[in-house]
Order: sequence, then structure tokens, then C-alpha cells
Amino acid sequence: GPYRGHLSSKGERLTLCDAAGKIVNKVTFQTGFPWPVVGGKPGYSIELLNPTFDNTLGGNWRASVAGNFSPTSTSTPAASAPALVPQRASWRMFKGTRDASQPASAWRAPGFDDSQWPPANLPAGYGEDFLATRLNDMRGRYSSVYFRRAFVVENPASIAALQLDALYDDGFNVWINGTHVLGENVPGPEPPFNATAPSAREDHTYQTFDLPAPRGYLRRGTNVIAVHALNSSLGESSDFFFDARLRAATGGFSRGPTPGAPNAVFTPVAPPVFHSVTHLPQQPKSGEPVRLVAHITSTGALSNVTALIQLVNPGGYIELTDPAYQTNWTAVPLHDDGRDGRFTALLPATLQTHRRLVRYRVTATDAAGRSVTVPYADDPQPNFAYFVYDGVPAWRAAIEPGSKDPKRAALTTFSADTLRQVPAYHLIGKKFAVEGATWTEKYGGDAYKWLGTLVYDGHVYDHIHYRARGGGWRYAMGKTMWKFAFNRGHDLAARDNYGRPYDTKWTRLNLGACIQQGNYGHRGEQGVFESAGFKLFNLASLEAPGGRITGVLERIPVGAAMTVAKRVFPDAERAAVLADGSGSSAAALADYNKTYPGGLHSPIEVTSFTLTKTFAQWQAQVRSANTNADLLGLVNYHGLTDEAGKIVPPADVPKHIPVIVPLPAEVAPGVIGRLQALGLSTVWS
Repeated sequence: GPYRGHLSSKGERLTLCDAAGKIVNKVTFQTGFPWPVVGGKPGYSIELLNPTFDNTLGGNWRASVAGNFSPTSTSTPAASAPALVPQRASWRMFKGTRDASQPASAWRAPGFDDSQWPPANLPAGYGEDFLATRLNDMRGRYSSVYFRRAFVVENPASIAALQLDALYDDGFNVWINGTHVLGENVPGPEPPFNATAPSAREDHTYQTFDLPAPRGYLRRGTNVIAVHALNSSLGESSDFFFDARLRAATGGFSRGPTPGAPNAVFTPVAPPVFHSVTHLPQQPKSGEPVRLVAHITSTGALSNVTALIQLVNPGGYIELTDPAYQTNWTAVPLHDDGRDGRFTALLPATLQTHRRLVRYRVTATDAAGRSVTVPYADDPQPNFAYFVYDGVPAWRAAIEPGSKDPKRAALTTFSADTLRQVPAYHLIGKKFAVEGATWTEKYGGDAYKWLGTLVYDGHVYDHIHYRARGGGWRYAMGKTMWKFAFNRGHDLAARDNYGRPYDTKWTRLNLGACIQQGNYGHRGEQGVFESAGFKLFNLASLEAPGGRITGVLERIPVGAAMTVAKRVFPDAERAAVLADGSGSSAAALADYNKTYPGGLHSPIEVTSFTLTKTFAQWQAQVRSANTNADLLGLVNYHGLTDEAGKIVPPADVPKHIPVIVPLPAEVAPGVIGRLQALGLSTVWS
């Protein structure tokens, strides 16, 4: 029977067995070139071009698409494409302050009288700048909106399938002539007027949905499509919107799968099959030739292999939606280099200039005229690319340029070698787009409105979407943070602080501004505390949350600190731990006793864990460590008082330790000095 589970959109191994458990077929599929890019809405499957073809080759698979649909776009449907209901059309609208009818389902029927509903041009909603009808009274008053629209079908028998392109935030139900045909991000097919969508979305592209076979509900003459659109919250959501376009397919199959029938993409003879496309080096420098290499096999001879090259110069960015993207391409032939299907082209050194983005596609045509262009049409990044870059240059800065104080005006040079110790992220885009996202538009919604290119670790992530991140503080501090949404099949291959790739690629990237928020007493300013804490754990080969991720660590537990100390000082057997009398110190003591009751199995034996209130008591305990401990552990020392009852400046406390403790010379620098160099005394605090 039908498989009722779900498959990973990232790819996995699929095995088909017969009733006796014998393997009939198996495949390990993937997403992303050379495999088709599918797996998200509208949920396309993939099919072999022919059941006899090698199913281990991604180039023998295609997205299961056939039929004569009008053009589809995942961004904005073409206004000139024929449609039963066009986008940005006029609908009848009813605000969901109560049920749209009595009974509650009557409004969906074709004969319902909606003449009292006002007309509204879509998209309708609030919180976005592309809306045709603004619902400024929606937030806090109603969470859903009802829409109706009539359309005419002259010959229902000629329509093989229907598709709905929807621009929505956050969910919706659809009925055609009273028949429920689609529900997306809704609590069910019959939500009340005050219902909300189960989750919020962050997307303002049109998504395509396949509707059920239309012969059961489509009729000759006038038909009615009815939509109930839901927001994710009554008052907390920053935006809401809806628009839709209904399209028909005539002839052939609609989107697959096609059980019991030939595959929708069936072909009796294999076209050219791409195994890989690469460029070397991955990130060239100025004046460095680049070799394009395409590994292609074919059942017959290949008559032509050509790359189309597009040059994007600094200051002249070309977006995917620009007319120039479709036209500014130059053909470069690839030649068989005699290495078992490898075709190459050498792009000359003169082509490689600093900060130039080079995009390319490759088309292979066999002697019979069968042609394949990669990336495939379903790929949201319809080109390969590389970025010419000569490396991060040196940087000079002053505390206060132009100051009359020579010390503040003095320039300090940070060398290129210093700056190249951390990764570089390049966001390439149009000036008005970057400035609009970062400063000028003050956009507060959730949609990734802007297009650009991100370059990281020598890899180009082209045509990604981005916006500024944050809520009420998004533009408050002047130093705005970005967040990026990567295209399906092109997730970010990130590395940790040591250059090791993470096991999982990322679909989103959020950047921090390294700036203190308005409440200046807030702990964790500029992320330094958290980063230093995790850096310490990583240096000691200890697990931080998630293994190697950066996060918030309020305080390193004493037990874990003993593990760190043991790895740094393997000869240390005993430790004296000191803390002030604060509640935090008491909590640290309780945590240690819970982790190592009675000191059992502690990496280093803790001979004493003492809480003191005065600096004099603290000094006495430090002196005793000279005879009963190999090292000192300093937890908190911010609450110690002097003889007058005043708080001793915390920075002064550790300074007294080397004076008070006459440890052997080889131990004192090794313990106190190395502990301070590692930052343990401050990290524990």
C-alpha cells in the first residue's frame, strides 16, 4: 500500500522489499546538484527518467513534473501567464471578527450571497510594504480573514489538474465550490473565526500547491474559490498577508508521482548525464587562471559542451530578478580532455580580478540533439559561481581619529595575518538593497525581503535572501545585525573555531552585532563572557553545549573547572577552593556537593571549599593552601569586605595571592600564573 511516513528532504537511503522481505530495489537519494532540488513545498517527488537507468546517478533523476501548466515561479508568478484566478486580483473579503455565515460553513458554497462583503485587492494584510489592501485594524482585534472569488471554466473535462500559487502568512484553508481542497499550516479543515495558525512563517515568496483531481468539484460555468486565512497570533504577530493565483493544466500528466502509469518524466533514451561540475581553484586570486571541469557521460557522442559565463563586478551587482541576469552571458566552449568524460575550459588570468563574482552554467548536447543544462530548472540557485578574492587586507584604526590627544589619535595597524585568523563573510548586493535592509527601510516584519550573495570559506551562496534580525531593538542601536536564509540544496557548510566542519549544514545564519544593548548593566556585553567561557572549555577538550557551538554560559561549575585544571596541571592532586559568602558561591558549593558527594570521583581532591565574608578570612584561607593544596580555585570574590566593611575591589583580590602564598617557584608560576593566563579566575567569577 502507500507509504504513510515521510522521507528526509536532505536525502537518505530507501530500500524496497517484497512481501517475503527480499530487496527489490534500493537507492540513496540526495538533494542538490547533481540530484534534483526537491523536498519542500509544493512537495515534488523525484522520478527516474527511465526505470532501466542507473538509479545511483543523480543525473538520471528529475523532479516529477509534466503537463501543460502555465509558467510557475517561486518568487512572483508571471502576470502575463494565463490563470483561472490571477494574482493581485480583486476578491470579496470578510474580517474574522465573527463567523462569516450562519451556519458557519455556508459562506463556502457557490450560491452564498457575498454582495455585502467589500471588495479587496490582494495581497491584503498588515506589516508589509507590498500590500494592496491594508488591514490596519487587524492586530489585536481579529486573527483570521475570509476571502471569496468567482471564476469561469468553459470545459472542465479539459483540465487535468489545478495548482494554487499562494503568498501567505501564516496559514490558510481553501475550498472550491464547497469542497475542501487544501489546508496549509492550519489546526484543521474547520477552524473557528478566532483560530490561529499553529506556527509563524518567514517567507514572502509564492509557494505552489497541487490540488486534488479537479473533476470531482470543478463545474462548467461559474465556480467559486473560498479561502480562510489565519495569522499565527491575535496580537503578537508583526505581519499578516494573503494572495493567491489559481492555474490549470491541460493535457498530459500533472505533477507526480504516477503509480500505475509511466513516470511523468519518462524518456526512452538517456540524455547527457552530469556527474559533477567544478572549478579550480575554489576561490582564485587576481590573475590566477580558473579551470572549469564538467564530468559528463552519454549513451552517444556529445556534439557540444558549452559554459555560459556571467561577470558581476564590484558595484554592479545583478540580482536574479533583474532582466540583465537573463541576458548578460558569454558562451565558452568546453573540450574533451580525454579523461573518461571530463570536459574542461580554461578561463584566462585576465578574467580574474579582485572581488569579481563569476557565475556560470553548463549545457551538454548529444548528437541526437538531446540537451541538458545544469543547474537544473528546479534549482533555486540556477548557476554555479566563484568569487575572486585576494584576501583580507591590513586595517588601521585609532581610538578617536582626529583627537587632540596623541594617544587617542595614534593609528594602530592590524596586519593581514592577524585579521585572517578569523573567517571573512562577504555579503554582495545592490547598494539600495543592503542599505534598505540595514538602515533606511526600518522593516519590522519576518520576511527575507532582500536578495544577495554570501561568500564564506571560499564558497559562493548565490541568490540567498536576508533581512535585519531582532524585534523591538532591531534598529535601536545603529549597529544592525543580519540574518540569512539559504536556498534549498545549498545549506551553509559552516566551520567551528578550529576550522572543523559541523556535522549538519545550516539553513539559516544569524549574525550578532557585538554591541551592548540599551540596558548597560546587562551581563554578557559583546558576547565576550560567553565566548571566553566556551573557548576555555574547547581548549581543555571539554564538551560545551552541542559540542562546539557558541552559546551562553552563566558560570562554569566547579566540578567542570576541576576537570579543566587536571588537564592543565596533571600532577596536581589537591585543590583548595575559595569563594565569598554570596548566594552564588553557596549555589556553586551545592552544585559541587551534588556532583561529587563527599568529594568522590572528583578529578582533583578538593581539600577545602570555604566561603568567607571578609578579605582577612580570605587571606587566612589562602595561607593555609600552602600546606594542604597544590593549587587554588577561585570561584567568586566580588563580595569580600575590608575592616571598614567596604567591598574590596575584585581586581585587587587575585593580586595578593602570589604574595601571600610562598609556593615553590616552579609551582607558583605554573599554578597562579597559568590559571590567570587562562582566565580561570575571571571565568569562575
